[in-house]
Amino acid sequence: SERIRGRQAIGLVAGLGGVALLVGGEAIGSLSQFLGAMAVLGASACYALGSFVVKGAYRGVPSLAVSAFSVAAAALITLPVALGTAEHHAPGLGPVAALAALAVVHTGLALLIFYTLIAEAGAGRANLVSYLAPPFALAYGAIFLSESISVAALAGLALILSGVALASRRIDPASP
Repeated sequence: SERIRGRQAIGLVAGLGGVALLVGGEAIGSLSQFLGAMAVLGASACYALGSFVVKGAYRGVPSLAVSAFSVAAAALITLPVALGTAEHHAPGLGPVAALAALAVVHTGLALLIFYTLIAEAGAGRANLVSYLAPPFALAYGAIFLSESISVAALAGLALILSGVALASRRIDPASP
């Protein structure tokens, strides 16, 4: 069983705080934007907790099986929403093929790599990879969409990278 110790916990919390700063309170001007920001933070927390569930509950189960189960479960959970918001006609073969490719190649392969990383490096260290996505999103927004980068976003970036550095350091088993 994997335990989170002091320095790791501080690093993980700092990283999550950095994500909150990147989401940016100053950009929230409506209830829907606030709910969207809360959804981002909630998804980040669930993503982090999910890796610890996988580490404990699926110990010894091959990463491929866990990945297949994750993708199938997500498909079943989102199916009612998809059906409820669908157009009155069925999509063509192209969109269905694109969706299948996204599910299998991108999501399935990413989960396979992630679950393999959890099994080999541990849930806490594997979670650190997810903290690196927001800085890339910030950079892509600035480069491709001409979005401005605020001081709060830079502070969030610094918190994320500091949190990753703190949480990724190997801990001496004898230390508290």
